[in-house]
Amino acid sequence: MKNRKKIRIIICGVVLLALIVNFLLGNIFLWHGIYMNNLKLKWEENVEIKKLVLAAIKDRCSELYDINKTEIYDANASELEIIQYDEEAKVKKTSWVCLFDPFFMDNVTKNENEYIIKVKMIYPESYYYEIHIQKDTRNNYIITSFVLDV
Repeated sequence: MKNRKKIRIIICGVVLLALIVNFLLGNIFLWHGIYMNNLKLKWEENVEIKKLVLAAIKDRCSELYDINKTEIYDANASELEIIQYDEEAKVKKTSWVCLFDPFFMDNVTKNENEYIIKVKMIYPESYYYEIHIQKDTRNNYIITSFVLDV
């Protein structure tokens, strides 16, 4: 009897630890491996797009990260195309936790040389982000538009 009770406690502890690790990886560290892939895209496209989208979300929401904007955003884009270029947005980071739809990659549409992703945010903002991604001249993925969609 005592062994069964110990086993139940161990199993509950392992399950609780797994849930905590999943929450940390998915909502604080925003690790791309937690989020689902789009089955219509190649594996490399999925990984690169997810990394870029998650970096943009970190840049927009999380006060834990200081993202190098020149690596992820189009340098030729204006404040109207990239909300993170706005001075108010730069100081708006308010949270360590970013909650959003984990199936955001299902919302990817591909037009010729552009990917359009809609990400439903839950916390700290309750907007949809519409993110446009293209390959640049060096064949790297880059965000050409990041706007709020109400």
